[in-house]
Amino acid sequence: MEQLVEQLPAAQATALRLTVLESLSLRAAAERLEISAMSVQRAQKKAIAALRQQLVGAG
Repeated sequence: MEQLVEQLPAAQATALRLTVLESLSLRAAAERLEISAMSVQRAQKKAIAALRQQLVGAG
């Protein structure tokens, strides 16, 4: 799974790592990245969609 995450654009991978792997809230991740919570949410959603597509395509 980490290999798939590494293939994502940096912003998406970082958002996913912070919110899913480190269990930070959108707000906490946004503060750490110095961006809005909405930007973190958008990056997270794009990352999840991209991972889903990669996994479905691999199956």
